[in-house]
Amino acid sequence: MEELPDRIFVILGKRGLHPINLKACVKCLNSEPFVLGFIEKKGPLIETMEHTRKETTDYKVRCKNCNTAYTIRQVKLVQIETDEEIPIVITFNILDENGNDEGWLGSVYF
Repeated sequence: MEELPDRIFVILGKRGLHPINLKACVKCLNSEPFVLGFIEKKGPLIETMEHTRKETTDYKVRCKNCNTAYTIRQVKLVQIETDEEIPIVITFNILDENGNDEGWLGSVYF
């Protein structure tokens, strides 16, 4: 869980960015410290395109308050230049216990 950022951001159009606590439960909205218990990490699964690399990592967690288990999927896009790798964006989605995508949660921009 230390690999995940504490805050990610949702774009609010012309109003800017809204921070979201990634380590708060998305089901019961409990934002107390250490409310999410880490279960397992899968990945990263790496896909390489011509000038871009996509790294997908899944973090399965369980809320200690409501006992709901879900997966935080992190997708990192990296631009590959001649001898340099430039991070572009990291997006976060929530998957239910069956692996079904429940939607985009937020992003980290570089």
